[in-house]
Amino acid sequence: MFKFKPYGPFQVPVDDGRVLTKELKKFWTEIDGQYPGLSGAVGCYIFAISSKKTKPWYVGKTERRSFKNEAFQPHKLLLYQNDVMSKTARGVPVIYLIARLTSAGKLRKAATGNQGVMSIGRLEQLLMGNCLRKNPDLANKKDMSYLRRITVPGYLNETAGARTREARALADLIG
Repeated sequence: MFKFKPYGPFQVPVDDGRVLTKELKKFWTEIDGQYPGLSGAVGCYIFAISSKKTKPWYVGKTERRSFKNEAFQPHKLLLYQNDVMSKTARGVPVIYLIARLTSAGKLRKAATGNQGVMSIGRLEQLLMGNCLRKNPDLANKKDMSYLRRITVPGYLNETAGARTREARALADLIG
């Protein structure tokens, strides 16, 4: 069994549409104060913008590096700032952390081998599919082409128009 535990949302320190990188050390220290060791754990994360409703904008994973060492890498900051925050007029940037746990229920640290790596990748795929349902403009590029091409009325990438009875039933079943 592969265990994960969600944490957050945590408000990302920003000013004028830019992540305050000088505040990230404090950001992770505060998270570790609330959840000891979480910044050093691995798993998946979701960057979102919270306003009246919270909308996911990017799903990422970290397997061999900690949340702290992966989530705000320069290329991710560019993505957040250029592809997400610049397109959203309002809202507060937040991040959700979904940490992989050991069989004993402790936070899993960065992997040195393949231990737990596949489960993190599979969870990332599931999260990307579900987040795409909430936001068709999800900023993920890698591994998204097949998700964007699948059409299942009542579930994913449905076309405009009224749902059939069967599509409504499927939507009721799986949300």
